[in-house]
Amino acid sequence: MDDYSEQTDFQTHNNSSAFPHYGYQPQRSNAFIVLSLVMGLLAVTSCSFIFFACIFGGLSILFAILSKGNDRHIQILPKIGIVSSVAGIVLSVFVTAAAFYFVMNDTTFRKQLNETCEQIYGESFDDMLREASMPLPEQER
Repeated sequence: MDDYSEQTDFQTHNNSSAFPHYGYQPQRSNAFIVLSLVMGLLAVTSCSFIFFACIFGGLSILFAILSKGNDRHIQILPKIGIVSSVAGIVLSVFVTAAAFYFVMNDTTFRKQLNETCEQIYGESFDDMLREASMPLPEQER
């Protein structure tokens, strides 16, 4: 009696192109999104090593851009990866600049560095700077 061999239009058009007014687009699973987040977190955690932070941060930004694909906008997770990578790079530059500032201008850090260099290399850090024709800070002259 009932003929189930014929399908209705609703059953044959179950993809999203049949109902464009709904506006639903499923989020795709993309490995670049995960890589962007992981590299961004590695950039933040390796902020005491400027080279690693710059490498991880650059890769995070690259993967975030690649995760976009043909879409018009970047999803929220790659944006978080970009923000964390930029924060990691900025924090790394700040930590490195602060370390150089303290080594060059604080006498206690400078004295410890000179003693450590003498133990390891046989000459002080100040002597190494003089050999490299680098100016010494005003306090040490």
